[in-house]
Amino acid sequence: MHTSGEAFIYVAPDNSEIVFELRTSDPNPELAFSRINERIAQLQALMVAQALPDALSVGDVKREQLAAKDGNPEAAQMKCSVRIKVEDLAKWKAIIAPVLNMPDVDKLSVFFDTTQREEIDNQLLVEASKNARKRADVIARAFGRQLTTASAITDGQLRSLTSSIGLVTSSGVANRQKRLEPAADLTGITVMKFAKSVDVVYRTK
Repeated sequence: MHTSGEAFIYVAPDNSEIVFELRTSDPNPELAFSRINERIAQLQALMVAQALPDALSVGDVKREQLAAKDGNPEAAQMKCSVRIKVEDLAKWKAIIAPVLNMPDVDKLSVFFDTTQREEIDNQLLVEASKNARKRADVIARAFGRQLTTASAITDGQLRSLTSSIGLVTSSGVANRQKRLEPAADLTGITVMKFAKSVDVVYRTK
């Protein structure tokens, strides 16, 4: 007899990442470059103020030339990728709020995670196995059979059912995944949902 079992759990995260782009443009390339450096300096100062100087990673600044369009003159665009690793969520709002209010921030996404994945995986494996056994027992008794031993077991991967939260701030357009509420608060901490499944083949008599 083949059956399966699932289990899920809600977990409070203990770390997070903020990923976004800094993007500036100006007909004068020096002004565009100066402004993006100003934003980087502001982010560095924010990290120092929160005693997290190593939490900030900034990619190389890249230049693109924007053609004249809709009455706007030709301009130089400067952009770079930014990643902030927040390992102390007590400081979450103090970090995310200034970033959300900072000009020239684009394509921002927030990812929450936990360092307890192994413990969660083990806990859910036990629960999913119990559920599979219980389901198989009900089915077997319905047909006048009795379970004996499990002859094959497949352990499914631990799945995170929590979506990232994103926002395209330069144009004000929400870029959230469909299952998230439209009014999702980026300054809040998202509780994570994990799930695990097992497939089992039981012998009966």
